[in-house]
Amino acid sequence: MAAKHTGFEGLLAEQRAYLDHYWDRADVEIEGDPELDDVYPSAHVWIDLADGTTVDKYIAHPVGSSQNPLSDTQVEEKFTQLASAVLDPEAIRAAIDAVWSVDTSTDLTAFATKFVGR
Repeated sequence: MAAKHTGFEGLLAEQRAYLDHYWDRADVEIEGDPELDDVYPSAHVWIDLADGTTVDKYIAHPVGSSQNPLSDTQVEEKFTQLASAVLDPEAIRAAIDAVWSVDTSTDLTAFATKFVGR
């Protein structure tokens, strides 16, 4: 709910501080692979465990990519989670309903007001 009080910049600064603190204490190294930039959005992750075991996972089409799109329910859940920082549940539901009916709407002014002044 920080965004309600500090705006987006405040929320961003709070999240950055949290992540910086987390990674300063973590026993984790992250290395990027420039070759993967050519095959985005796939991902290949290796984790070397303390006992010497390596665990790896390759995902060719992560959820949300064009080859593996989110379902309508997943889109609503993601929007709800993200918007809850700045909108109340009633406004979130109104926004979702407005988006799902935009193709049949005859008044886009009414549609736009669902997202302004909340």
